[in-house]
Amino acid sequence: MFVRYCPSRPLGRNCRIVKLQGGLAAALLLAPVLALVSACQPETSCPGGVPCGGDPTGSWVVGDACRDPIYAAPQPVTYFQQPVQMARQPTPAVASSDWCSSLVLGNVGGTIKATAFNFPHDTLGVAGGRMTYTSEDSQKQSGTYEAAIDTVGRGGIDLSATCLTRMGMSVSCDVVAAALTSFAVSKLLNPGVPCSDSPNEPATCQFFFSYQDITCTAIPDGACRCSYGVSFAGTFNGRWTRAGTLLTHSDASRMLPSQADYCVQGSDSMTLWGHDRTSILNQAGIRTLKLQRSP
Repeated sequence: MFVRYCPSRPLGRNCRIVKLQGGLAAALLLAPVLALVSACQPETSCPGGVPCGGDPTGSWVVGDACRDPIYAAPQPVTYFQQPVQMARQPTPAVASSDWCSSLVLGNVGGTIKATAFNFPHDTLGVAGGRMTYTSEDSQKQSGTYEAAIDTVGRGGIDLSATCLTRMGMSVSCDVVAAALTSFAVSKLLNPGVPCSDSPNEPATCQFFFSYQDITCTAIPDGACRCSYGVSFAGTFNGRWTRAGTLLTHSDASRMLPSQADYCVQGSDSMTLWGHDRTSILNQAGIRTLKLQRSP
C-alpha cells in the first residue's frame, strides 16, 4: 500500500510517496470501517460487566435488571402510504397515531362503554421474573430453558373535549374512567399479541398487557387527564447452548436466536448482559439481568 506523506508542509510541498506493509496498511484500511461500525452501535445506559461463563443450569429468579428506554413507531390508523415494516422486529409497545388514542365510546344497553382504546405508556421497568435451565448433556453445554419476565410501569393521556364528544355524546371524566376500566378487562381476555414472529410456526401463546388503577380527572377546556398502571407478562421457552462466556437462546417461537454474555458467580448468582448491546431474550431494551438461584 502506498500513501502520500507531507511532513509539516502546507500546500503539498516536500511530499513523498511512502510504502506501507503488513499490519499497518491493513489498520489504515480498516480504520474507517471500524469507526463506522462503532458509530452504528446503539448507546446504552446500562452498565456492562466482565463475562466469566460457568454452568447456568438450575432455577433462578430475577433480582435486578436494567432496561434502556425504547421507542416504537405508533400503530397507523390506515395502511395507506405507510412504510413497510422491517421483518424480524420485536412486537412494538402499544402506541397510537390518533390524537384520541383510537378512543371509541358508545351507549351499550344504557351504559357508556369503550369499544376501542390504545393505552399509551412509556418503557416498562423489569419488576421480576424467573429462568430455568435444564440439560441432559453431561458437560452441560446445551439444553432447554423456560423464562418469565414481568414488567410494570405507568401510562397516561390527556383526552381533549373533542375526543370525548366526537361520538355525539357528552360524558364526565368519571364515566370515561369506568368505561376504560371495563374495556381493560375485556382487552386482557383478548390481548391479540402473539408470541411468535414465524409464519411457519403459528403462536400457541400470547403476551398479556393488563391495566390497573385507571383514573380520569377533569382539566381545563372540558378535557380529561387519565392515568393508569401497566403490567406485562410474557413466557418464553426454547433451547440454549453455551460457548465460552456466550449463552445463545433459541426461542421455540422465533426465527432468530438471541445471545447474552454471562457470568456465574459462586453457586448462587448469575448475570446476563445482552451480547454486543443486543436485547436479552429479544425483549426490546433489556440489557442486563441479575439472577439469584432459587431456593
